[in-house]
Amino acid sequence: MVELNKTSSANLSEEDLFLRLSETMEKLGVEFSIGYAYSPRPAAWSRGRHHIVLETPIQKGRYRRKAGDALCKPAEKFWSLESVPGAKVPTCKECLRRAELLASG
Repeated sequence: MVELNKTSSANLSEEDLFLRLSETMEKLGVEFSIGYAYSPRPAAWSRGRHHIVLETPIQKGRYRRKAGDALCKPAEKFWSLESVPGAKVPTCKECLRRAELLASG
């Protein structure tokens, strides 16, 4: 199992974390990119996050997402979700958790 959780990724470089994420998504047969979702209420304490955005749809049991959705929630639920060319590391903990859960079975 490829682990992406907080304890395993705490000491990894961005490149290593991206490689592990790529391996996980490859195991699932899913293409992805990294997108940025702005906060609906921009403030110093309220920042957006980088999310894992699906390029292909996925369905595993009751879990399903369309192309263009983030792993953590559908695109419609974001205020804005934009592709970020060159971004390699998602900062959304829920996206990372979902990737790990999907890869583990």
